[in-house]
Amino acid sequence: MGIDIYALTFLKFISNRRDFNKTLTIGRQSLLIDEQEFEDIFRKKKNYIDDKYCEEMLQKNLSASQVDSLDNSKYENATFIHDMNTDIPLSMHNQYNTVIDAGSLEHIFNVSQAIKNCSQLLKEGGQVIHILPANNFCGHGFWQFSPELFFSLYSENNGYEDLFVFLVDLTNPYKWYRIKKPNFGDRLNISSSNQMCIFVSARLKSKTFKHDNIQQSDYVYRWNNKEELRKTELYFYKFKKEARKIIKKNYLFGPLYWKIMGYKFRKNNSLKSSRENISLVKASRMVE
Repeated sequence: MGIDIYALTFLKFISNRRDFNKTLTIGRQSLLIDEQEFEDIFRKKKNYIDDKYCEEMLQKNLSASQVDSLDNSKYENATFIHDMNTDIPLSMHNQYNTVIDAGSLEHIFNVSQAIKNCSQLLKEGGQVIHILPANNFCGHGFWQFSPELFFSLYSENNGYEDLFVFLVDLTNPYKWYRIKKPNFGDRLNISSSNQMCIFVSARLKSKTFKHDNIQQSDYVYRWNNKEELRKTELYFYKFKKEARKIIKKNYLFGPLYWKIMGYKFRKNNSLKSSRENISLVKASRMVE
């Protein structure tokens, strides 16, 4: 767990919009940046002494008035010792303006409880920040994370607002993809050849939030529009059936058929071509 140039760039982006104030990190976060990377992000010389952990840097540069940490072990001298697989104590509820999860949740087995704990730690109007593995991290931890999880979880109906979701290519700390929520039952399948992280920020609208009925959005759309979709699917089923007959009779139509039927699959599974829900942004401009 640690704050590197990727994580720090996102934290700076969020701090430009909302003050961190009283902050808690899930796990005591190491600092994994050098002086040049700090200068590139903040346009100033390094102004902190502690190079090992993040607390001083966050207080001096990201509007954090206090920085605590919570971990399952005492080995890094975290402020609080607690297993995030279990409920946090009531005494810790509604205590923080900002909760930062910079690479911790993927190592927690009971991830739904850990996510709930993050929100319970927040004051009304507080913000939760996740910096987590997305693609090509098999073996790094228990989990890799999808944009769909956060769109379904941090919705207005569940008590959240101001949601940001980015995918970040780890070959370039300034190459971010802004992810938009899929609509009309679309499923945003994203593949990549490089390792990618997901950056998420959401604000808690009130002390009351819901995590009791989180469902994948494309299934919810299908459940709510069953009759209409049934007619559409019947039409495409007949089309595909007739197309297969044509292919069997004349091989010249084969390439055209697969081009038509494969278009949506390729569109939704290519990071470069999924233009409807993904837009490339330059992080270097966003932190200015």
